[in-house]
Amino acid sequence: MTASAWYGNHRWPSGRNLGEFARDVFRLENCRTDREKALAFYEWIIRCFMRGPNFEVPDGFGSYSRSFHPLMMMMSFGHFECTGWGWVPAEALTAAGLKARRVVGQNDGHTIYEVFYEGLDGKAGWHAFDPFQAWYFLNRSGEVASCAEITADPDLVHDPVGCSDPLGYHTDLSYLPKRHAWGDALEIVQRLQDETLAYRLRPGMEFATLFAPAPPTQHLYAGDKYVRGSHCQITQFNHRGEVTFPKHEPYWANYRLNMRDQTHLSSDQPVRTHGHGALRWQPLLHGAAAAAWADHAVFADNTVRPAGVNKHCEVWYELDLPYYASHLQVEGYVRGGGSDYVGVAVSADGGRTIRPLGERLMGHFRVVNGLEERRAGKPSIQFLRRFHLRLDLHSHHSATTPAIEGLRITVGYQHNMFTQPFILPGENRLWLEGQVAAGSRLRARWNYTLRGKAGHAELTLDRDGRSEQAVDLGFDEPGDLTMRGIVLACEPVAHDA
Repeated sequence: MTASAWYGNHRWPSGRNLGEFARDVFRLENCRTDREKALAFYEWIIRCFMRGPNFEVPDGFGSYSRSFHPLMMMMSFGHFECTGWGWVPAEALTAAGLKARRVVGQNDGHTIYEVFYEGLDGKAGWHAFDPFQAWYFLNRSGEVASCAEITADPDLVHDPVGCSDPLGYHTDLSYLPKRHAWGDALEIVQRLQDETLAYRLRPGMEFATLFAPAPPTQHLYAGDKYVRGSHCQITQFNHRGEVTFPKHEPYWANYRLNMRDQTHLSSDQPVRTHGHGALRWQPLLHGAAAAAWADHAVFADNTVRPAGVNKHCEVWYELDLPYYASHLQVEGYVRGGGSDYVGVAVSADGGRTIRPLGERLMGHFRVVNGLEERRAGKPSIQFLRRFHLRLDLHSHHSATTPAIEGLRITVGYQHNMFTQPFILPGENRLWLEGQVAAGSRLRARWNYTLRGKAGHAELTLDRDGRSEQAVDLGFDEPGDLTMRGIVLACEPVAHDA
């Protein structure tokens, strides 16, 4: 009863898989050689990735450890320190068929990446790229230099014959000490993870993926310094007051906010932020079919109750997200009283371990878990992607059987809005593909504002496969349109009697 789906636009790289992202970049830029692919990817990773803090995620040892998950760095966090800017390109380019590696400078621990290709000078070799600091340097032949060439000829850095951009794009982060010294750099083999994301929906589920940051109480925890959530450090204007990235700014301008964080010098300026979304579901509307499994449960009229006195009723719902969860809210109404018991719990391992979130619930209830618990070092839903929610009910009273009605589940998540399928000037071919659950259909809706007016584009899929639609909204500049969100829903299909 679960549908698996993804959506996109042929004009924007796919955010489903890092190798797919890179291959889409090559297609969009009409790349023919490995050199063209490397240079095109360098520009798109700056356009779609952000520069910000890393995260500590659950590590399976009962604690939190630094994340080195390239797919989540790019698609869910949306930003990372320099380490991520080495991990993500190495994963993406290698998965797309190029030879790429991470390189870590021993002099300061800074991470970049190199790509192996035949240059314009006719020589095959490594070429160094550092999108985190926005540079690559040219050798004396006019080709992108390698770490070895930079080390052998420091003037390639100190008096560059050419480079991708000025030496920095942020007032206080415009250089690195000993940038020319890469002679002792570590070459690192990065083994492919090559994971693929999917939305997995049961009937009635809706994913609303917004092009806006989470409220301060619902964002992913990135440390106490980031009181409004993590965000980019790339400012709109550089240390000269010039537009930092003119070629990218039209795609960024509508998505900048002043986050009022003082975690970096001169950071009190509008910057790009992560996106926020939520899975919303009213599973009791769909009865027993919506549950992963249930015991001693009677479903009727948007309620669930135990099958009888002294019958312990458990109902388990599976929640599966493509991105990291940031908060959970469960609300409903409990009918019953006396010796009745109603509780809500969560399990991250299929029911082998269980964490109660709410016990002895009565009347209207709302159970919330997320940022506050993570910040306090308590068990938190944050950074989970797949888990089960359990309802448990029982009564020892012969005259009363408890029931839950009006159950609503909301799971917030963080995503990188710049890996979502934007709508651009000209023709866009929007697509929706996946496997459709029996008795359901999938609907994807792009919501936008164009020149001050709200609009949408929509696709439906009622059988396994792919649906496409050409959309041309008649605007000229990327900044004319603001993406607000993309909603993906699994809708039951009514059958005629």
